[in-house]
Amino acid sequence: MTNRLLHITASLERCSTARSLVDLVTALPRDEFEVQVATLDATGPLAAELADAGVAIHSIGRRRALDPVAYANLRQLVSQLRPALVQTWNFAAGAYGRAAAQAAGIENLVGTQRHVEPRQRWMQRLVERRLDRRTTRVVATSDLIYELCRQRNLATSQLTKIPAAVPPHVDQAAGISREQLLAELKIEGEARLMIFVGRLELRKGLRDVLWTIELLKTARDGVHLLVVGDGPLRETLVRYRDLYLLRDRVHFLGPREDVSRLLELCDVAVSGNVYGGLSRAVLEAMAAGLPVVATDTSAHRELVLPEQTGYLTAVGDTMLMARYVSKILDDAPLAERLGAAARRRVAECFSHERMVASWLDLYRELLSG
Repeated sequence: MTNRLLHITASLERCSTARSLVDLVTALPRDEFEVQVATLDATGPLAAELADAGVAIHSIGRRRALDPVAYANLRQLVSQLRPALVQTWNFAAGAYGRAAAQAAGIENLVGTQRHVEPRQRWMQRLVERRLDRRTTRVVATSDLIYELCRQRNLATSQLTKIPAAVPPHVDQAAGISREQLLAELKIEGEARLMIFVGRLELRKGLRDVLWTIELLKTARDGVHLLVVGDGPLRETLVRYRDLYLLRDRVHFLGPREDVSRLLELCDVAVSGNVYGGLSRAVLEAMAAGLPVVATDTSAHRELVLPEQTGYLTAVGDTMLMARYVSKILDDAPLAERLGAAARRRVAECFSHERMVASWLDLYRELLSG
């Protein structure tokens, strides 16, 4: 007999939360679990992977942040499916999903926290603490989020840490070549490639990364930044790029299906995150064997070991970020050593297999009770 699990998320757009959900759900044994997914908003491009894996998807059709009709639809869905366990992902899905599951009388309720605002609005804090009282387990995906969850006065037995993870990087023999990529971007001559992957929003600190490129441009030729992703700040960031006269150095590629291949073609990954949970983009870059230069935040400190897998800089210290990037580009043996150590660290501490095993242990513990 299989146990039915219902995962509730905001959407299945290309983002770290949806990507993590898909990686987990598609790895669960089908002879033990029947998995379905509900999205508050439009499903998004990652829905195809779930459909290929035989996972049923339900779109609730939320039209605004507070949507009573969407809540009623979700509550009705939960009541109809009667899952053995409901799992929600982050605040919005947690607020709707945990409330709907509690109203439907679901006993096993898991709230997944991949990202927590360091300064939440008082209403968010109130909602979460109210829902926490009847949540079986809250799962934090990093040390930082674990500590922030503890501040909500959760009982120790209610809180578990399961670190974020990414599947092992598989070198892409096929796909775009470096020559094709440079031709696509109209880059001529010798080129060194930095890459930033992520949603284009304020907390990602991409404006500081643009300043880093501006500094590098004055010191050396041929350094280019590839920006992979989209978001609300795209137009603003493009204007900054043009204002800094970096049109020929910074290339906005938008969302890409071939991120794994692009990582193989680049020399160094950068992350300017100001706050947030463990960066999936940094994990993927490390898994691909890229050295990383990132801001010195709690989440990055869990991933990047200074002078072993990359370098950390204070938030906003664009001069030091430029210096570290230049150091890596100038020293091929150093870059190779950092990249190899980064790949090993992901395999040893953030492996996909270990993450899935931890979730299986949790599901089995809760469902056997």
